[in-house]
Amino acid sequence: MSAGETYYRFESLNGCLTITLLPELNDKQWADIERVGTEIVDRISAAPSPKVLVDLTPLSYMGSAMVALIVRLYKTVNSRGGKMVVVNQHELVFEVLKLAGLTKLWTIVPNRQEAYSSLGIKATAPSGTGGGLQTGGMGLVAAGVIGTVGTLVGLALQFAPSQPMPPKYAMFIEIAFAFLGLGAGMFLLNQAGNRRNLGIAFLAICVLAVLGGIVAAPQEAAAKGPAAGAKTTSAPPEAKATEAPAANTPAPTIAATPVSAPATTDKTASDNSPAIPKAGKFGGVGRGK
Repeated sequence: MSAGETYYRFESLNGCLTITLLPELNDKQWADIERVGTEIVDRISAAPSPKVLVDLTPLSYMGSAMVALIVRLYKTVNSRGGKMVVVNQHELVFEVLKLAGLTKLWTIVPNRQEAYSSLGIKATAPSGTGGGLQTGGMGLVAAGVIGTVGTLVGLALQFAPSQPMPPKYAMFIEIAFAFLGLGAGMFLLNQAGNRRNLGIAFLAICVLAVLGGIVAAPQEAAAKGPAAGAKTTSAPPEAKATEAPAANTPAPTIAATPVSAPATTDKTASDNSPAIPKAGKFGGVGRGK
């Protein structure tokens, strides 16, 4: 990849050379644009009777140096007996070309499919950037919508009061859909008009949702931590209160045992002691009969 390809993209499909000019080239000096033009001309000159598609869909405006570059490409293609078609969707760019009198000279179409038909090429648009995504544009928009909505649903599940699933699973869903939304948004950025704006919206929403979920997740866990700790701390007193009666229950049995012991001892002693003679009627000791 050459240094100049930072400002344009070069594709080849079934003999068609596609050159996509990027917005960064508009901000370069005239000498830099001339250098990029020379590099593109060299590539075109290597093909006999080239069929060239110049894609301007990434551009929202175009300066005089860019117009001069495209004119130079057209002259190169024309001198080699080839054909050039321009793809454009932005009204401001079309007005610049119209003021330069080029709309009557060039074939200008809104998408690559029509450009291929004009060049006599039967092929679907390659999976490149710019106008090449026209046929899959609605698919990208649908993928972006699904990814963005899924990301927001995952964020809602992560912080739902009823907790229908563990927060880590909800975050996994959120990140998975965010990747889908971010991918679609990145591709849509290279298109023009409303699709480019949708791409920016998809990127912003998915990034903010994921960052919000990651940043707020530790705070949510910290908020739940003290409540769980308080519940655990109150448990031991209840356990002690429950165990206290069980510890004192044997006490009556232990206290009752010494009470019955003397009775047994006295009876035994009474049975083993000698008989004491009883006193007689007049104070003497009577004889045993």
